[in-house]
Formats: sequence, structure tokens, C-alpha cells
Amino acid sequence: MSDPIDGGTARPDARDAACACASAVAVAACALGLADVALRGRALEPESAAATVLLWAAIAALPALAAGAGAAVLGLALRRRASLSLVAATCTAAGIALAALALASMRAIGTGEAAAGIAAALLALALLPPRPQWMLRAPALAALVLLAAPIAAAGLAVARGGGSAPASTTDPRASAAPARATAAGAKARPNVALIVLDTLRADHLGAYGDARALSPAFDRLAAGGTLFERCYAPAPWTVPSHASLFTGLYPTAHGATFEQHRWLDDRFTTLAEALVAAGYRTAGFAANGHVALANLAQGFETYREIAAPYERLALRRILERVGAPARFTDQGAEQGVVEIDRYLRARDARGDEAPLFLFVNLLEPHWRYLPPARARAAHLPDGVGYLEATLFSSGFYGPLWMARTRAPAPRELAALRGLYAAEVAYQDVRLGHIVASIDRHLGPDTLLVVTADHGENLGEAGRFDHVFAINDHLVHVPMLLRGAGVAAGARDDGPCQLVDVPATVADAVGGLALEPGQSGQSLLPGRTRPRRLAFVEGDPYYGHLERMSVHAGLEADVARFTARLRAAHDGRFKYLVSSRAAPVLYDTQVDPDETRDVGDAHPDVRDALARALDAWLAAQPAYSIEAHLRAAARNGEARGASDEDATFERLRELGYVE
Repeated sequence: MSDPIDGGTARPDARDAACACASAVAVAACALGLADVALRGRALEPESAAATVLLWAAIAALPALAAGAGAAVLGLALRRRASLSLVAATCTAAGIALAALALASMRAIGTGEAAAGIAAALLALALLPPRPQWMLRAPALAALVLLAAPIAAAGLAVARGGGSAPASTTDPRASAAPARATAAGAKARPNVALIVLDTLRADHLGAYGDARALSPAFDRLAAGGTLFERCYAPAPWTVPSHASLFTGLYPTAHGATFEQHRWLDDRFTTLAEALVAAGYRTAGFAANGHVALANLAQGFETYREIAAPYERLALRRILERVGAPARFTDQGAEQGVVEIDRYLRARDARGDEAPLFLFVNLLEPHWRYLPPARARAAHLPDGVGYLEATLFSSGFYGPLWMARTRAPAPRELAALRGLYAAEVAYQDVRLGHIVASIDRHLGPDTLLVVTADHGENLGEAGRFDHVFAINDHLVHVPMLLRGAGVAAGARDDGPCQLVDVPATVADAVGGLALEPGQSGQSLLPGRTRPRRLAFVEGDPYYGHLERMSVHAGLEADVARFTARLRAAHDGRFKYLVSSRAAPVLYDTQVDPDETRDVGDAHPDVRDALARALDAWLAAQPAYSIEAHLRAAARNGEARGASDEDATFERLRELGYVE
């Protein structure tokens, strides 16, 4: 039998076999991508679904490209003309080039990666014979069609404006808001935007003294507004801190803690509810599933969870371990940029004149510390390899490190801290995009509040994650205000807290009916007497205790992690009371890791803070779970099971639940 392309007798050789197998791999990769989307990604928009298929193909088709190029070089060296298998491999390479173009156009990969793929494909194509017989290219054309189909879908999605809007929860009251706002005269009131940078340590921002240039966007905002140098979260984890942020109550009063039920009672008035009553539109976009699951989304007329669109895809589990473009590995920040801008553009298109309260929660620095590839490579410390850090982070679980007796190696700590810094830097880029969208659609006079719900321990004094402690690495959070009467370029060094946010917004807006008994004070200049002390509470995180007891053999040694913690902080000295240890006094300026008790050296400070803490605790209204249960029985409402299941799965991935 004669091969019309090769010109001689058809004899299978290793070159032909390699090219044929590589082309088959490329076709199989496309099929895997289609199956991944069909089985796990039904909620994806067309553009995202196409990108998923293309990335599967681009990853698994690399052997086809390598085999095609190698076979071409070998063919030239042997002075033989191209075989059918070489044609198939190089046509597959052409498909890879088109895939790279599509991925680059959708910002899934950078232009450099796209250019490299296209150049390699063109090189392989240049080595084809001048007049091959097309009928013999049928297998290659089939592979090329399979690669081109999702590209066409992606182009159609882009032409139609990015596909349909993602599912959201929308309150029917939203349609009545413009008339209500106009009637109340609320048009003159400022828009309000509250951005919570979940798990962000203040000491990793340039405005707070970090010299690594991780946060240019935040630093620019601080230069144009007022930065609060000593702001403290009332608790070290998401639910109680957000509940305090929305109600102005401390955790003891609102009860959204592990010692109660991790749920904000409906009977409390949140900031969003108060603003709705005053004629505001309210919209929330949160990457942390706890916000909705703990009933913290009450009062938002529009609320969306901004998990990355690829959250449930099998491909994501592979990519996030080894590093991949941000589109496939971030924790919702990029999706937040897209959805927030889309919401604001739709608001402009409707001509909606009601003032807006916009809440955003971004989650990038949260464990597992798997930033996108570019940020990961750019911010690892010298001497720590990319693969080494990635493998470490994939298996890292902070509470287990706290439970074990082995001290982490210096390289392990360096990898951990480098990955966290990369997450901070990547999130800052997305923060800049979101603020630019806010300024474009709402105007620079919007009252902008940027803060965090808590920080993160990165091995200081043997502490990891954000559990079992209330040290300053956890509770010292960033806080800045900009616009709506806020002084530009100012810095305030007095203590403030997240509970001050509702009072601050009420001061700027006027006429809000906040939760009775709220503890906050306005942070606007010259309005209220400055806060003298900050108070912090911590309760045991039982979800982690369960996992630690199972995986670290702590069944008989969990008592040391079950302490209830309370502290009074004057901005320098912190007086800490534990239910399982003697009270201590820390000087956080000279001992930021809080390892040395200086109570005997400063007895007057210790005694004054002890009295203040006792008085504060006595004045706090204790939350009653019985009252909550009665209210829940009267309400009788529950979230949809499918929504709750999806949120629970996301929390499991974040390590909150087993």
C-alpha cells in the first residue's frame, strides 16, 4: 500500500505512532472538558464554559504539539516528506493556537502565554509539505472542529455582551425603591460602599508600614481619605465580626458566635435594613459563604455569592494546586469585579436615582493560600521554589500545626508567608478594579469604607489560621474612609472598631434607625468623642477542634483550645482574660507577637484595663438563645435546600466544616 503523502510504502514507525497518540490525547482532552462542563458546570455562562473546555484541551494537547514539532524536525533530518500523523499533529497544534487566542481574548491567560502557543503552532505548520492531500486529513480536521466549537461559543458570548446574568437573590421591594427614595428626599444622600477584605492583616499593607509594595490600590485610597491606624475587629473570625459590623453590637450582645449558634437573629436591625427603610437600594456581593449561611444577608434587596464560576469543576481542583491563571483559581474576586460592574451598569441603564448601599466581601487571603500563578511566582521569598511552596500549601492546615509539637521549618514558614503575601497583592489588584467601577458609576463622593473582618496568624508564637486566639495579628484590621465629608490624607491613631461603622454611615446619611443599644461611635471628624478603648472577644472554634481531635490525636488534650477570651485594648497595651489561664498584659508595640506578660512592670495600666473590661462586660446585654428560638418559631422561614447545600460545600472547601 502506498502513502500518497510520504511517497513510499506505508510503514508505521515510532514517529507516526507518537503523533497519532498525541492527536488522540488532544481529542480526548476536549471530550474531558465537555464532560466536566456538562456534569459539574451547568451554571456556567457560555464564555466560561468555553474557556473550561479550551483549558482542558490546552493542557492535555501539549504532547501533540511537542510530538508534531519533534516529528517535523526528524522528518527534515531524514529528508522524508510529512506523514499523515504529522499532518494530524500539526493541525492539532493549529487548534491549540486558536484556543490560546480565545483564552487570551477572555483574559483567561496572558498575552505572553498566548503568543508562545501561537508561535509554536505556526512553527509546526510551517514545516508541512506544500500540497498535502486534504482527504487524508480527516482525523486531524475532526480534532480541529472539536477544538473550534467552544471557541465559536465563546465568540458568540462575547458578542452578546458576556452571556446571561448569574443567578441572584432579589427582593421584590427593589422595584419600589426609586419612588420611595424620591418621596423621602433621599436623592441628596450619598451612596455608600462597604468593602470587607476578608482575612487581611493590617501589617501587610503599605499604608500601615509594609515595605513590599503589596497594596498600591489600598495605599492610594488611604492617601485620598482618612486612615485609622488602630482599628480592631471585635472577634477573630467571620460571623461575629460581620454581625458586629452590620449591627453595631458586640458578639456577647448579638450572639452570632460558636458558643451560641453562628446565626444573626432576625430580630436585630442590620445596617442594610436601616438603609432600605431610609430609601436606599441595597446590594451585597460576598465571596465568603458564611455571610448568607449565618443570616447576615438580611436587608439586601439584591444579594449574590461571588464564588468563582469554576468553583465546582474538577479542573479547578487540579489547577489551584499547581498554579493557573487567576480566572481559574481565585476565590471569587475576579467574578466580583465582573458582577459588581454589571450590576452598576444595569442600574445606570435603568436611570435609577435612589441612593445605593453596596456591600462587597472578598476572600483571597483566606486559607488555602493558593494565589494565581503570576502572583504566586512574583511574591515567593528568595530560596523558596514555586513547586515547593505550592506542594506545601496544598497540604497545609493551620489548626493541625497548632496542635502538633513539631515546630515548622524556616522554609515552610517562608513559603506560607510568601503565598499569603501573594494573595494580598492579588486581592489589591481586584480592589482597585472594584473601586474604579464604583467611582465610574456612583461618583467619587460615595462614602467608601474599606476594612477587614479579621486578620491571620502566620506562625507567630506558634499560632496559625484565625482561631483560638485574639492577638493583634488577628484583630488589628485596616480601616479607611473616603468621600462624603471625609478629610483627605488624614491619619487617626485613636482606637476604633468595626462596631463603629453603622454609626459612621448613619452620621453621613442622616435619619437612620439603627439597632437600639448599638455600641458604635461615628468616625467622621469632629462628630463624637473619640473612643478610648477597644474590646475584643474570642470563643472556641469547635469545628476545628473536631478535626484536630480526629487527625492529631487530641481526644484527651483539647481543653487548652476551649478557652473563652476577652480583652481590653488602649492601642498599645492589651489586657487579656482567659477562662483557662491567669490574666496577662501585653505591650503590643514592643511585643507584637504577644509572648511576654508585662503586668508586673505596668501594674497601674493592668489594673485600669482590668476595671474597664469588667465594667464593659457588665454593661453588655447578654444574648438569649431562648429568645432566638421563639423568634425562629414565629418566623418559620428557611433557605432553599439546594442553595444551602452549595454554600455548605464551599464552606467545607474553606475548612470551616467537616
